Amino acid sequence: MTFAMSRDSYDRYMGRYSDELASAFVAFVGVSPGMRALDVGCGPGALTEALANRLGASRVAAADPSESLLAACAERVSGADVRLAAAGGCPGRMQMLRTFWDAALELDAAAPDEGQVMRYCNEAELAALWVRNGLAEIETIAIDVTAAYADFDDYWIPFTWGGGPGGAYCASLDPQRQQQLRASCFRRLGAPDGPFTLAARAFAVRGRQTTGRTQTPRNPRT
Repeated sequence: MTFAMSRDSYDRYMGRYSDELASAFVAFVGVSPGMRALDVGCGPGALTEALANRLGASRVAAADPSESLLAACAERVSGADVRLAAAGGCPGRMQMLRTFWDAALELDAAAPDEGQVMRYCNEAELAALWVRNGLAEIETIAIDVTAAYADFDDYWIPFTWGGGPGGAYCASLDPQRQQQLRASCFRRLGAPDGPFTLAARAFAVRGRQTTGRTQTPRNPRT
């Protein structure tokens, strides 16, 4: 699994959801002047930028394992502390990914459905993680957003680029199996012949450090 892709490619694959999620997440966390923030799994920097707009770039740090996306983040948010580092993530209730993996499982029962194999994909798991790390006053929220697609190819083509778990799986298939997967996705989306919209849900969690240090907002899990 890799996200070694350009910002444009990422935006067409997953990033079209990011701006709306970033705005909603910053509002939920209650980011205010004087805080410092760390965006873990920053990608090309949608949330990093939203945090920098509220706190100032010098008070924001960001980390991601993809050099190409990290470079895009650094360019997008000049002055932030942007570093290459491993970061976890997970898909929530996203029509985009759920359609893809349901289609994949229909053709291959062993398909590595990221909704099943990745951790911290629900509010309970996120809250428990915060508890284990000593945070208190924990709250979770589900954030619902939508993204528009020009047509089915606008949905499908980013999977063929090999980015992320879905893209890596798609790229591993031979041409015939890939076409079967494409046809199944097309059918599951209602055979769209023009623009359509898909919904996504991200889970966010916030809490306060019991030691009295400043709260550090973290990335919502998508």
